[in-house]
Amino acid sequence: MKVEEILRSVGGLQRTIEFVCESFQHVLCASDHIVTAVHQQSNASRDMSDRMRTLNSGLDRHLDDLKQLMDHMQLTIKK
Repeated sequence: MKVEEILRSVGGLQRTIEFVCESFQHVLCASDHIVTAVHQQSNASRDMSDRMRTLNSGLDRHLDDLKQLMDHMQLTIKK
């Protein structure tokens, strides 16, 4: 009787260990998905930052051109 109880306990323990291993595999898979998503978000943020920097630079050039145009117009009007 004790041998049967021990065998049942061992079988239950083996199933528990298998379930824990399976759960860890799911956690590892989910972690991989999270890492991938974080990398994608990081790349997208970097791209957006580069675009904003380019846009800012372009706007600065346009503002400088507009200021020069306004200065030239004021000189022309004064003449």
